[in-house]
Amino acid sequence: MEQLKGKTKDGFAYTIDPEVMNDMEFLENLAEVDENPAKLPKLITNVLGQEQKKELYDHYRDENGRVPVDAISNAFVEMLKSSSQGKN
Repeated sequence: MEQLKGKTKDGFAYTIDPEVMNDMEFLENLAEVDENPAKLPKLITNVLGQEQKKELYDHYRDENGRVPVDAISNAFVEMLKSSSQGKN
């Protein structure tokens, strides 16, 4: 299956393996994030891999060196929605 490529409205370009969305562990992690937001980093790694996760954090890092949770959360939701709709 072809890799899903996209870009968030803030300009972060990403690639997602569509097989990730058909993985039971991904689904379990996704379900747990609502009850435990601290699991979001693990879910992001599951979907993007370690290298792209670092690129995502660096893209949204602020002038104080912090990575805003709301910016990452919003961008990740945007990626998942685009990927589930099959947008490239």
